[in-house]
Amino acid sequence: MSARFPRRDPVPLGPVMSPEIFSAAARWNARYQAARLPEGTPESMIRYVNRSLSLSPRLVKYLAPTMEKVEGFWDFSRPPLRLALLDDKSFWDLSLKLGLAIWAPSLATELWSEAALKRRKSLGPLLKWALGRGRLSLTNEMRREIMEGLSGPPQDEEGFRLTGLKAMAMALGECPEEVMERNKDRFFLSEGLKVDGTLSGRVWIWIKKTLVEVAPLWKDCFK
Repeated sequence: MSARFPRRDPVPLGPVMSPEIFSAAARWNARYQAARLPEGTPESMIRYVNRSLSLSPRLVKYLAPTMEKVEGFWDFSRPPLRLALLDDKSFWDLSLKLGLAIWAPSLATELWSEAALKRRKSLGPLLKWALGRGRLSLTNEMRREIMEGLSGPPQDEEGFRLTGLKAMAMALGECPEEVMERNKDRFFLSEGLKVDGTLSGRVWIWIKKTLVEVAPLWKDCFK
C-alpha cells in the first residue's frame, strides 16, 4: 500500500532544497506518516506522489513555490543530517565501513590470531579494503579522537558499526528532536556529545567520501 500524506496542521518547510534532497525527504517523512503536501497542490499531483514517492525534478520545481508550509521535518540544509535519509542498507553498510577503517591499524597487528581469522571469514573483501584504502582514508588524529573511550578492536560486525556510529555522531553534533525521535537507533550517540567544530568538519568530509563509495546513488544528496 502506498504511503499517504495525512491532513494535519502544517509546520515551516525550512530552506530551499535540491530536487534530490526534497525527494529523499518526502520518502523519509512518508515512512513515519508525518508528511503533508501543501494546500492547493492539484489532486493529480497528490495521487502521483502517494503512488510512487519518486519525485522528479520537474515535479519539485512545480511544487517549490507553493511549499511555504508543510507538515513533517524538512530542514536538511545541514549535510550530516541527511544521513537520516539513507535507506537502511546504505546506512548500516556505511557505518560498518567507517568502523573498519577506524580500527584498521589495530586489525593489522593481529592478522593471524583466532579472532582475526574469524573476522577474515565473515568480512572477506571488506577487511581487505579496511587494511588497504580504508586504513589510509583518515588521519591518525581523527582516529584517536573517535576511538577515545572505546575498547577493542570489536569482535563482530555490530561492534564495528557502533564505532562507525560514533564517527557519524561527531560529524552530526546536535540532532533535532524530530529526527532523533525517528532515528534513535542511528543517532543515539550524538546525545550530549560535544565535539570541536574543526574536528567535526574533518570527520564529515571523510564520512562523505566513504559514503559516495558505499552508496554512489546517494551522492547527489550530499553535494
